[in-house]
This record gives sequence, structure tokens and C-alpha cells, in this order.
Amino acid sequence: MKDTHIVENNMLLKKIVRCITKALGDDLNAYLQENRLETNNNLFMHRGDFINQNLRTLIAEENIELIPFKRFTWEGRILIDRSSKVTYTILSNSALKSVQKNNIRTWPHYLHSILSGENAEFKAVPKQLTLEESGDFGPLEFDEDDLKEDYNDIMGRYVEISQECTHYVVTYTAEHGQVQNIQLLLLDKDLGIVESVSLNKYIKLDFSDLTADAHDGTVNREGNIKDYVNVKPGLKTKLHKDEKKA
Repeated sequence: MKDTHIVENNMLLKKIVRCITKALGDDLNAYLQENRLETNNNLFMHRGDFINQNLRTLIAEENIELIPFKRFTWEGRILIDRSSKVTYTILSNSALKSVQKNNIRTWPHYLHSILSGENAEFKAVPKQLTLEESGDFGPLEFDEDDLKEDYNDIMGRYVEISQECTHYVVTYTAEHGQVQNIQLLLLDKDLGIVESVSLNKYIKLDFSDLTADAHDGTVNREGNIKDYVNVKPGLKTKLHKDEKKA
């Protein structure tokens, strides 16, 4: 029987948040400095690429695997925590809402297939929809064989349904390079929210933690903490105070 509540792997989650904030801060800023283009229409896609690269550089190790999968020409990545039997995907909050609202899809989104294979026994508490929402929301019904086939295409080389893993989704909200919110979600097979946990506490990293990790090349010991990542104004004050204390 799976745990019906989110089990937090604090160290791993802290690293995941770091991968996101670094991607939307340092990495994106460096890209814009090096590529001064007239327009930057692919920045949305680059955010995901930077996050995935950080997952490879800062997280992937013996017990935490980063596995690839493809949807046509698009490539994605999934984290597998073998010790906890938990898999993770990371996407923006707007991307998740788009998948939840799309009720005319003819083939399952990768989240439908993964959640069907790993979170089938969970069920979100029904929420009262507004009149506006009722026209957009509603679980899509896909053939069970199609979902199983797609799950095996995505995960089959690395995880089998019989291994009884649980899938968590990490979502982030950012505007103009500023991280606004990061959530850890346990979803049911219809993408309904069973439970959510805020990961914003991991954004408020201590200055000494950041400077101590210079070995990965993300922070210089003589650097300024404000250059490490752009965060929302409410968090900047906290970071500034931490820097002065340090």
C-alpha cells in the first residue's frame, strides 16, 4: 500500500529547487548576454533545457537517475529516486494548467500515462467548479491499453508498473526571470491535486550554503548572492539580511 501523503526527500527537493532557480536566473541571464538577438521567442523552451542540464550536473548520481524520453521532436527528462521509489517531472505551472484544461486531446500527454501507471490508486478530492471552469475542465478518458503502452514507451527501460513507484510533479511560476512559487504535487491519474507542498522554503537558502558549494561552479565565494538567482521581492529582503549576517 502506497503512502497517501507526500513524503519529502528534503535534500533532493532542495537540489531540484536550486536547479530551477539557477536555470531561470544565472543560466538564462548568461544566455541573453551571450546571444543578443532581435527577438527571443524560444526562451520558454530554453528554460526547460537549462533545468534539465542542471538536473544532470547537480543531481544525477547512483541512486538518483535522470532518464530521457521523447514526444516527437521534443525531449523530456524524468528523475527517479530509487531508494524512495519516487519519480519526478518538472514543468511550469502554466504548462500543467494547459494540460489540465485540454479536453480535446486524442492521445495522452506524458503526464496522463505516467500518472496512470504510478498514481492510479490516488484520488483527488472533487472541487466545486465555477461556471467558467466547468467548460474547460473534465478528465479525459483514454483507453487503458493505450495508457499502458505509452507508459512502457516512456518508462519501460527504467521502471515497471509492478515496481509500484509514485510520481510527484514539481511546478514553478516565474515572471521576468523572478521565481514566484515552486510546488510539489501529488496528482491522481486525471491530473487532480491529491496533495501539494510548498517548496518556497528551499528558495530562502542561507548565504553560507551557497558560497560553500563553489565546487559546482554556480557560485563564486567572492560573488554577490543577489547574482545567484532572481527571486521575488519578498524573498530578496530575506536574502539581503542573510548576506549581511554572513
